[in-house]
Amino acid sequence: GVVVKVNEQAPLKVEGKIITQGTEQNPVIFTSYYDDIKEDTDKTNAPISSVGPIIIAGEANFKNTQFKYLSSFNIENAKMAFENTQISPYNSLNLQITNSQVSFENSTANTNLTVASSTLTFNNSTSAEFIASNSNLSFSNSTSTKSKISSSEGNIDSSFFSSLTVESSPALTISNTEIVNDFNMTVPPAVAKNTNKPPTIQGELTGDITGGEYVFADVKVPKNSTFTLSSSTVKFTPGAKLTVLGNAKIENSTLTKLSSLWRGIFVEGVGSLSLLNSTVSHTGEKQNYGQIIHFSSCANSKISSSTLMHSQRNGIYVDYNCNGLEIENSLIQTNSSYGYGIVIDQDSKVVGKNNTFKNNGFGNVWTHRVGAEFVCTDCVLK
Repeated sequence: GVVVKVNEQAPLKVEGKIITQGTEQNPVIFTSYYDDIKEDTDKTNAPISSVGPIIIAGEANFKNTQFKYLSSFNIENAKMAFENTQISPYNSLNLQITNSQVSFENSTANTNLTVASSTLTFNNSTSAEFIASNSNLSFSNSTSTKSKISSSEGNIDSSFFSSLTVESSPALTISNTEIVNDFNMTVPPAVAKNTNKPPTIQGELTGDITGGEYVFADVKVPKNSTFTLSSSTVKFTPGAKLTVLGNAKIENSTLTKLSSLWRGIFVEGVGSLSLLNSTVSHTGEKQNYGQIIHFSSCANSKISSSTLMHSQRNGIYVDYNCNGLEIENSLIQTNSSYGYGIVIDQDSKVVGKNNTFKNNGFGNVWTHRVGAEFVCTDCVLK
């Protein structure tokens, strides 16, 4: 229950060793000199000044501790641990960790957390923005908002991110993790395979993903963006779809369980899709509606050496006035007796060669309405 009050801008620097041992009911508190703490129930009134800077350059262990109204917190060349500890800033605060070995256990950092050239263990803990570079990370059962990891290694497991960017981290493993708004990889990590629950991704996709297993909820490639999925396996959650407003390239990959009621992959606006040497399948119950891929934008789109297997009404639907789609060396096959391999709507043209259409219920190709055209060289209709 010790309360340490610090004058405005008064530094607290530790070059030796500091240990705090509060309890859950009576934590050790570092706060402003002007904080009007009188008893355990009176710890929330904001002071008129901030605390800090706090600089740890030695060894520290903080247990059941609260840091209130901090102006800055720097950990340099240190070894330290936070356990059941809360860190709260005065306004905004960047907790900087450099060349250190630090662990967080059951702790909350209501701050931006920046880690450089350090070893960080983050378990059952929460941070605001999280930025790590050239570090070894163990991040488990934890939560962060906007996060960026570069040139780092280690493990991220059973965690939650609002957004996550990963750069140049081939030795970083991600598993059992949910990313809900934005996922961006420029040089992707070696994502853990054969896990019980691969990482779940929702929101915007940019950059590259190469290798590994993923679960996609509703995901989108934004306008004026490029996304590449290579040598990966993706399963979609029930009803989820991939919307392409920018440029998407899927190669040497498998996409399964597309079960959106209307469209699994939707290419719209000025979007384009390249599907190369990949398999896309709907493996759910037979349906009398929808299609695996819906093109309302066809320019610069291509399906090559790929397989589409579906139980929905149609394999591919090409919308009105949609021109530029090419299909070659591919198989389009259905398990449904109700539907077509490809439907081409009014004033649209699709060009293909060396394709096989197999077991499509109502027919393999339906050129629907005036001006629809399908030109296919050496195509096999079974």
